[in-house]
Amino acid sequence: MIFSSNTAIQLKDIRKVYKLYQKPSDWLREIFFSRPFHQAIESPDNVSLEVVEGNDSLIEKY
Repeated sequence: MIFSSNTAIQLKDIRKVYKLYQKPSDWLREIFFSRPFHQAIESPDNVSLEVVEGNDSLIEKY
């Protein structure tokens, strides 16, 4: 993947994992008991994007 020389913001191969808890107090239980009380939900991974300097729109790269 080649980005242009006037790139203001560049993100490459990013991903996000969300932790879903059944109860709001489960995140505290996770801290105290050092074991997971959540369900991990992954968003699409390997997402890349570029914001060119002077441009306010996003150009998605795959």
